[in-house]
Amino acid sequence: MSTSVNDPRITQAIDTAMKAMLSKVGTRGGDWVWRAVYPSFVGQAWCGAFQVWGYRAAGVDLMKACWWFYVPYIETFARRIGAWTSEPGYGRQAIFDWGGDAIADHVGASNPDPNASTYRSVEGNTSPGSSGSQGNGNGVWTRYRARGVIRGWVDMRVVLAWMIDQGKWVPGTTAASVQKVASTATGKAQTGTDGQAMLDVDGVLGSATISRWQQVMGTPIDGVISKPSAMVKAFQTWLNSAVTDSQVKVLTGAARLDVDGVLGPKSWKVFQFWVANVRPAWIQQSGGPAKLTAANFGQWVDGVAGVKTIKTLQHCLNASYASSGKLLAK
Repeated sequence: MSTSVNDPRITQAIDTAMKAMLSKVGTRGGDWVWRAVYPSFVGQAWCGAFQVWGYRAAGVDLMKACWWFYVPYIETFARRIGAWTSEPGYGRQAIFDWGGDAIADHVGASNPDPNASTYRSVEGNTSPGSSGSQGNGNGVWTRYRARGVIRGWVDMRVVLAWMIDQGKWVPGTTAASVQKVASTATGKAQTGTDGQAMLDVDGVLGSATISRWQQVMGTPIDGVISKPSAMVKAFQTWLNSAVTDSQVKVLTGAARLDVDGVLGPKSWKVFQFWVANVRPAWIQQSGGPAKLTAANFGQWVDGVAGVKTIKTLQHCLNASYASSGKLLAK
């Protein structure tokens, strides 16, 4: 990395972002955040969007680094560029895990209190106390958290130095100019896993999504699903390894998917079942249930490649690796 993490322009940007976020402590409701950074997402969870908003006040668009709206992507990206740390520090972004399931749930900006034994941060979309929702409380508050719920911190000095080196931030950029290009910033964002172009999570199985899917499966890339398809064969082979034979049999009537390269209802059912169990948050974000139950099972695991299912697929592809032959893993 050619830019020093101690570059005074980086220090100033972090301080400006922190002051902007701290100025909003006590604010209830998050629609104002989405209207400022991504209006079509009004009503969605907004802890990451609050961090994006704070840095835009400093002339930095974090969406050019990765899809900062989704917390697991932030952690994956930070680990990839060497910004992940086990130590807090002013402006470092704390990544929280509420359920102890090793999945990042929430993000806040660290603001250490030297007189406290716990860890202070300013957070969007949380509650003022422990009685409310910690990751969907719909307010901006300063919170003190125990170390046990913190996965680690993102050193924003490393992130901003990386952005300078990669041409993704030019120090001196004004907040107004960042806002002008906000509508196109997401098209330039990179996946936190392998640095590829981030897909729009729009539920459309178009050429961009298919091309990324082919890239992840390690098959020739042409943006088209043929019959039979090498990509689909690779996908079916992986599904047979990701879901147990007994589960596949319940879903399809046979212990294994036919690896025939044809993307039909059985393949989609197995995928829907798999993703509902490994990433339920994406199901909810895509308009599905918060948790797969007997009551809603048939509403989600229906074998139909609708908008909600394609959105979850796009989430998966954005968190996968080129030529891995699988989703969410190398």
